Order: sequence, then structure tokens, then C-alpha cells
Amino acid sequence: AGSDDEQILSEFEADLHDEYGDMPKQVHTLFQILRLKLACRKGGVVRVKSEERAGDREIVLTLSSRVTAKEIMQILSENSQWKISGNTLRITEAALKAKAKGIDWLDELKREVSALEKKKEKKVKVEAEESAETAEG
Repeated sequence: AGSDDEQILSEFEADLHDEYGDMPKQVHTLFQILRLKLACRKGGVVRVKSEERAGDREIVLTLSSRVTAKEIMQILSENSQWKISGNTLRITEAALKAKAKGIDWLDELKREVSALEKKKEKKVKVEAEESAETAEG
């Protein structure tokens, strides 16, 4: 649970599967939650909670101060159902399930949270290409 490395988590999951066979749903869900936690750390989400609101179950993300408007726009481009209030994002579980299209809604939540990660700017790529040209010349 303390791992920051998806590869280590995947290897551990594979080892469990090799040793004990198919995992119960609860263990599978635990690995989904651990992957969600990894995505949250990378995306600047400091808290995830589920709460009942107006008869709907909502997923509430609390963002760190380092998350910029650009990253929030990235998650909105994944799913426009997110509601923004200060440093909080909210979405109904039903909206996630509708967007999931055959995958588990926890996996969909992880995919959308991953959109909060800072994207490398093209400028870095241009600088690398210029360095390579300089080295060749």
C-alpha cells in the first residue's frame, strides 16, 4: 500500500495470482483502490471521499494547491460532469458509471484522475531536439 510504483504493485498482484490463483472480488477492489491512490498522488489529489448528497452518492476530490486550472481543464475534457468548487471536484457515482462503458467505475475514476497529472510541455521536446542537432553538428 505504501508503494509509489505501479510496476511493483503489478508484480505483487501477479505474484499473488501465481501463488493463490484467481483473487476474490475484494482483493481485486483493493488493487483498484491502490492504483487510484497512486494516480491521486501523481495528480495532486490529497483526499478522496464518497458522500451521500441529495439522494445521490458523490465522489469528492480535494486538490492540493499545486493543481492548476490547466490540469482541472484536462479532467473536464475527460468528463464534463465534474463540478468545481474552490479546491474541490465532485461527480456523481452514476455519472462515472455512465462514462465507464463496460469497465469498473473505479477504473474510470482512476483514468479521469490521471488527467490531472502535469503534462510535459512540447518545449521540453523542442529543447531536446535542438540539443541533439547541436551535438551532431
